[in-house]
Amino acid sequence: MFSLQRGKAAAWICLIALVFMCFGVMNPEARVYADRITALDDSQPEEPLAFSTAWNMESLEPGKLLTAEVKIANRQKHSQRILVMMALYDGQGKMEGISYVSRTIGGGSEERFIPGIRLPKKLNGHTAKVMVWEGDNLNATTMQPLTDIGINK
Repeated sequence: MFSLQRGKAAAWICLIALVFMCFGVMNPEARVYADRITALDDSQPEEPLAFSTAWNMESLEPGKLLTAEVKIANRQKHSQRILVMMALYDGQGKMEGISYVSRTIGGGSEERFIPGIRLPKKLNGHTAKVMVWEGDNLNATTMQPLTDIGINK
């Protein structure tokens, strides 16, 4: 008797769901199960890593130390190997300098990385770029960029 009653309840749920969908009240992507109605979640999943950066200067200043404070929050349950790299490029796009910091960020943790490069005394169209890669060092990185944090000109 219990399964018969449950079958009737499921039939009513299906009928109600059909009526609601016809009148546009319910998500058309909803799925009806025997004892419940579940709407599919169409929201975007949260990114596994969250990034923010703050440069120590608004624009490049000759002869000064350029740093970028990069905060990375690991929203995953597992640890993530992170390599934060700062590169300095001349006006023609040729890399002139590089600095990197790496460490493993535990799941649910946030870490702060501060790479820095001493700028040349003469700047001519130079740019600095901060990138976040997966890995421990330049030789062992997967060369998989997790994001381009930013460029300072």
